[in-house]
Amino acid sequence: MTDFAQSELAPLVGVAAPVDATVGARTLVLNSVDSTNIYAAELVRKGEFVEGQAIFADRQTDGRGRMGRSWHCPDAAGILLSVILTPDLAAAYLPAITAIGALALADAVESVAPAEARIRWPNDVVVDHAKIAGVLARIEKTPDGGRCFVLGVGLNVNIAREEFPPDIPPATSLQVCAGRPVSRLEAAKALLRSLDEWYRRLKAGDFGAIEARLRERSSLLGREITVEYRGETITGVASDISLVDGLTITLPDGSARVCHESVTSLAGHGRT
Repeated sequence: MTDFAQSELAPLVGVAAPVDATVGARTLVLNSVDSTNIYAAELVRKGEFVEGQAIFADRQTDGRGRMGRSWHCPDAAGILLSVILTPDLAAAYLPAITAIGALALADAVESVAPAEARIRWPNDVVVDHAKIAGVLARIEKTPDGGRCFVLGVGLNVNIAREEFPPDIPPATSLQVCAGRPVSRLEAAKALLRSLDEWYRRLKAGDFGAIEARLRERSSLLGREITVEYRGETITGVASDISLVDGLTITLPDGSARVCHESVTSLAGHGRT
């Protein structure tokens, strides 16, 4: 269901993106949807999309994060967004899609709230160890057999501390960080701008810049962490993050283990 008039994000519809922008070249704002990722995937399968198309929703009834976890967000209180991307990426660099989503979210958080955003590998954005945003990337096929990426992001905007369910890991919002309500429209604009910048770097093959910024924003590097990886519990110091190799953990005996995105849980505090 599309209902532009009732959404704070309605001004995004029909407004031309900057001439050189790809992300947000076409924008939809939905009043309610099962999932923006599901909606975007259907557009891809039908071939009814343009590169960089953005789909926002005020409400999701079946929003999901990594590993199928549900994403809690009260109606019209966050940024629920999926973007359709079509880069020509080698298989080794597929994690760069998730990386640019996390980097764009971190940039957007800091542009609209007095907060220092960090990335908890591979797909969470945190402020003071509390999750404020998350990323989920999926590969979808076009009618002609081509490949597209649906990049889904969720950002907590105007959610009071007491509104978060007590049974979820620590979470926060832009409102909590700022001490006041924050414009969802301004947060959405900031997110589209930053994502377009990072997507441009990805398409240019500037993986070094993406990787370097990912390390700078890491909440884990240099800290002791524990992960569950392929049925094994691994504890050590997070020593490197790479788009190709994933997370490197240095064990107490000095040896190193490399964990890819199949890590099933991750505990430990990194720098804030």
